[in-house]
Formats: sequence, structure tokens, C-alpha cells
Amino acid sequence: MAALLFGLTVLAEEPVDPGVVDRIKMEAFDHSQVMDQLYYLADVHGPRLTGSPEFEGAAKWAADRLKEYGLQNVHLERWGPFGRSWSLQQSSLELIQPRYQALAATPLAWSAPTDGPVTGELIIVPWKLSYRDGPKKFDEDFAAYKAKWTGKLRGKIVLLNEPKTPHQETEPQFRRLTDDQLNKLAKAPAPSVKPTDKTLDDLKWPDDPEDLSKFVNSFSNSLTLQFYDFYDRIIAERARFFAREGVVGVLLADERSRNGILFAENAGSFKSADPLSPATFVIAAEQYDRIARMVEKKSGAQVRLSVKAKVSDNDVDGLNIIGEIPGGDKKDEVVMIGAHFDSWQSGTGATD
Repeated sequence: MAALLFGLTVLAEEPVDPGVVDRIKMEAFDHSQVMDQLYYLADVHGPRLTGSPEFEGAAKWAADRLKEYGLQNVHLERWGPFGRSWSLQQSSLELIQPRYQALAATPLAWSAPTDGPVTGELIIVPWKLSYRDGPKKFDEDFAAYKAKWTGKLRGKIVLLNEPKTPHQETEPQFRRLTDDQLNKLAKAPAPSVKPTDKTLDDLKWPDDPEDLSKFVNSFSNSLTLQFYDFYDRIIAERARFFAREGVVGVLLADERSRNGILFAENAGSFKSADPLSPATFVIAAEQYDRIARMVEKKSGAQVRLSVKAKVSDNDVDGLNIIGEIPGGDKKDEVVMIGAHFDSWQSGTGATD
């Protein structure tokens, strides 16, 4: 008890230097470099796909900044192998019939380059298979999908979504949460035992997509890793099927896309052991639906697409950016701070 009281007394008497506090505030408010560094990270070095030359360049820039700040032992620590290096050089997607229009579209990472601009007959091949249904149902549905479309897609550009009628907006874009809503958000969820001895095949997957996030959040670390592997397998198998069938290109709309916003991730596997996906573009929902409607009504829609990318034949290493601030009285203790550094090929990384 005496030792405890002594410790509390020492803690309470620790002096506070108002001058140091003022200096910290002055640096933050009068000499901040946050926006300058964000400019370089998001505008100059924004697209930095893992394993790409853009990532390497951004990492070297970040390491130089850490050295300028006075950090020690700054270095790039390699790990891996990660997967293919994929660096976009040029891309375009244009509607050329019945009227010309340059489309708001971007290629997905690890798309196969095209040999210059290419065209092909447009065909809607609805992809309704989802990780939301679990591995067993996906395997069954994918077998049926391949049986239906095998031998019918060579030389064609496939559209993966049927046209949609936009839903009427019923909620305001911005709203202030009430005190009651904030209180509910502040409450910790009820604790639950996470299964550790199960596989994804053992689970009963929810029928309602709204329940999926709660379902996935209940996973153990082992199940979470299985889930990520399952999602990667879906994308890889789809890409492998389209490549084997001789598809010229793939067009899709993302269900998250609206008001011209694009969400672009990967077209297929990033592993060199897997084939690259045919050139795959995500298109702004409004433009995609227009094209799909014309295809449905056989109105002679044609597109021209082009992807130029530098792609490695082998898997390359990823890397981490490491720097150290040496401790003082507690040099034998470590505080680790980590941040997410890579971004997708068409983004700025600002949301990361």
C-alpha cells in the first residue's frame, strides 16, 4: 500500500511545462506540414499498387521524409513473394456505335494488356455468383454457369451485369445522428465465442445480405483468412474461365457505384501461377446501364477498349517502410505504430 501511494504521489507531482505545450500547439497550428505531405502522398504518388514501380517510388519518397524528420534506421524491408508487378501505362474505353462517347471507366488491376485497341460483339453474361452465398453454393452455381456459357464467348466482350433501374433516393445524403443513435453506437456488442475449429463450409450463411457484415465480423482469425482466400478464389476462377474461353474484354458495373463514382480493384488473381484476366473495365453505373439496355434491345452498340500495362512474368516481393524513434528512459520497451500504405491503381490512397 505504501509503495502504491508513493507511486500515485510521484505521478500527481509530475510537472507540466506550459512552455512545451505552447511550442507543440504552435508547431501544429502555425508550422504544420500535414497538407503538404498529403499532397505528395495522394496527388503525386497516389496510385501505388502493391508490387508496382509506383509503390516502390512512393516508398522511397516516404523513407526520405522519415529521414528528414530525424528518424533512425530508416529502410525498406522486403517480404514475399507477393505476386505479379502490374503497372498501368494507358487505357481507354469508348462507345463507338450507335454514337461516339468516351466512357467514364477504369481497368481493374491485373488485367491482361490488349494488343492495341480491340472491339468485339457485346453480350450480357450475368454474373450473379457471390461470396455472400458461401463456398458450397458458389461451387454449384459456378459449375452451372460454366456449363451454360462454355463455347459461346470466344471473341466477345462480356457484360457481367444486367441493366438496373435506379432506385429512388429516400434518405438525405447527410444527416445528424440523434443522441439516442449515438448512445447505441457507443455500446459494445454482446460478447460471443468465435468458432476456431470450423471451416467456411461448416457455416450456415445468412440469406439476407444486410446480415453479412455481422456474420463476417463473428469470424475467428482463421475463418477470416479463409474468407479472404475464398474471395480471391472466386475472382481467380472467373478470370481463368473467361481467359480460357477467349473473351476479348469484360465490362462491369459495381453495385457501390453511383453519381459517377468508380470503385476499381482487381480483375483476377495477382499470382503469376494464375492466368491474367482478359482486359476488365468498371464503368460508371449510368453509362454501363445505357450500354446494357442497348445490348438487350439489339440496338447495335459497340465499344472499343485498350489496356497497356507492364506486367511481370514472375512474383515480386512487397516491402514495408521502417523507421525508428529511439527511446529515452525506456529503451528496452517498444511502441509500434503501423499504417496502410498501398492503394489501388486508379485511386489516390486518400481514403487509406
